[in-house]
This record gives sequence, C-alpha cells and structure tokens, in this order.
Amino acid sequence: MVNEQQAMKIIQGSKVVTVQDLARQTGVKISAANRFLKEAAIKGTVKKVGGYSGHHLYQAASS
Repeated sequence: MVNEQQAMKIIQGSKVVTVQDLARQTGVKISAANRFLKEAAIKGTVKKVGGYSGHHLYQAASS
C-alpha cells in the first residue's frame, strides 16, 4: 500500500514521475504504485502527461 502523503510529496517535488520511480522511492511494488497513480489520476490529484505502452509519465495536477 502506498502512503498517500509520502507519494504526493514525491510527485510534487518532481517534474514528472513514472510508476517505477514512485515504486522505488516509496518502497512498494510496481503494481501498488501503478494502482495509486491510476486512482490519483481519476481523482484529479495527478495527471498523465506522456509516455507510451504502459510507461506513462505523471505530474501533480495544478491546483
């Protein structure tokens, strides 16, 4: 399970983040990081800004 506060701090501190980056920095499996980013994109807290074939780039959504 991804710690939401920790993950958002990492995302906001980075220009863009990949699923692999988030998994490595939070110490969770890639599947957990992927699930977190997909759910956060649905909520609107992050947005997908690029990437291809499952290797997507995300950044914090403008508030």
